Amino acid sequence: MSVCAVPLDVVIASQTKMLASVNNPVRVAKQDIVISKKTGLRLYQGKPYTGDVVVYYPSGEIAKLSNYQSGLRHGF
Repeated sequence: MSVCAVPLDVVIASQTKMLASVNNPVRVAKQDIVISKKTGLRLYQGKPYTGDVVVYYPSGEIAKLSNYQSGLRHGF
Protein backbone atom coordinates (compact mmCIF):
# COMPACT_ATOMS: atom_id res chain seq x y z
CA MET A 1 0.00 0.00 0.00
CA SER A 2 1.44 3.37 -0.98
CA VAL A 3 0.65 6.70 0.60
CA CYS A 4 0.73 9.92 -1.39
CA ALA A 5 1.70 12.95 0.68
CA VAL A 6 0.07 16.16 -0.53
CA PRO A 7 1.05 19.49 1.02
CA LEU A 8 -1.71 20.94 3.21
CA ASP A 9 -1.88 24.22 1.26
CA VAL A 10 -2.62 22.27 -1.95
CA VAL A 11 -5.39 20.32 -0.23
CA ILE A 12 -6.96 23.50 1.19
CA ALA A 13 -6.71 25.29 -2.17
CA SER A 14 -8.37 22.41 -3.99
CA GLN A 15 -11.17 22.22 -1.38
CA THR A 16 -11.76 25.97 -1.62
CA LYS A 17 -11.83 25.78 -5.41
CA MET A 18 -14.29 22.89 -5.19
CA LEU A 19 -16.58 24.83 -2.84
CA ALA A 20 -16.39 27.97 -4.94
CA SER A 21 -17.32 26.15 -8.11
CA VAL A 22 -20.84 25.31 -6.94
CA ASN A 23 -22.36 28.46 -8.52
CA ASN A 24 -22.08 30.23 -5.17
CA PRO A 25 -18.68 31.62 -4.31
CA VAL A 26 -17.37 31.19 -0.80
CA ARG A 27 -16.40 34.89 -0.55
CA VAL A 28 -17.15 37.89 -2.71
CA ALA A 29 -15.89 41.45 -2.54
CA LYS A 30 -18.29 44.01 -1.10
CA GLN A 31 -18.37 45.97 -4.37
CA ASP A 32 -19.89 42.90 -6.09
CA ILE A 33 -22.91 42.87 -3.75
CA VAL A 34 -26.02 44.90 -4.58
CA ILE A 35 -28.70 45.87 -2.05
CA SER A 36 -32.20 45.38 -3.44
CA LYS A 37 -34.22 48.62 -3.20
CA LYS A 38 -37.42 46.59 -3.06
CA THR A 39 -36.53 43.97 -0.43
CA GLY A 40 -33.33 45.25 1.22
CA LEU A 41 -31.65 41.89 0.60
CA ARG A 42 -28.01 41.60 -0.44
CA LEU A 43 -27.87 40.19 -3.97
CA TYR A 44 -25.06 38.59 -5.91
CA GLN A 45 -25.65 37.99 -9.60
CA GLY A 46 -29.32 38.87 -9.09
CA LYS A 47 -29.97 36.29 -6.34
CA PRO A 48 -30.07 36.59 -2.52
CA TYR A 49 -26.50 35.93 -1.41
CA THR A 50 -25.36 33.26 1.05
CA GLY A 51 -21.70 33.40 2.04
CA ASP A 52 -19.01 35.80 3.17
CA VAL A 53 -18.63 39.38 1.97
CA VAL A 54 -15.12 40.73 2.34
CA VAL A 55 -13.55 44.20 2.34
CA TYR A 56 -9.78 44.48 1.89
CA TYR A 57 -7.24 47.07 2.98
CA PRO A 58 -5.06 48.44 0.15
CA SER A 59 -2.31 46.11 1.43
CA GLY A 60 -4.51 43.11 0.62
CA GLU A 61 -5.29 42.19 4.23
CA ILE A 62 -8.91 41.61 5.23
CA ALA A 63 -10.47 44.74 6.74
CA LYS A 64 -13.98 43.38 7.31
CA LEU A 65 -15.69 40.03 6.89
CA SER A 66 -19.49 39.70 7.07
CA ASN A 67 -21.63 36.61 6.63
CA TYR A 68 -25.01 36.52 4.88
CA GLN A 69 -27.67 33.85 4.51
CA SER A 70 -30.38 34.25 1.89
CA GLY A 71 -29.48 37.92 1.54
CA LEU A 72 -29.69 38.74 5.28
CA ARG A 73 -26.83 39.38 7.72
CA HIS A 74 -26.09 36.20 9.69
CA GLY A 75 -24.36 35.78 13.05
CA PHE A 76 -24.45 39.47 13.89
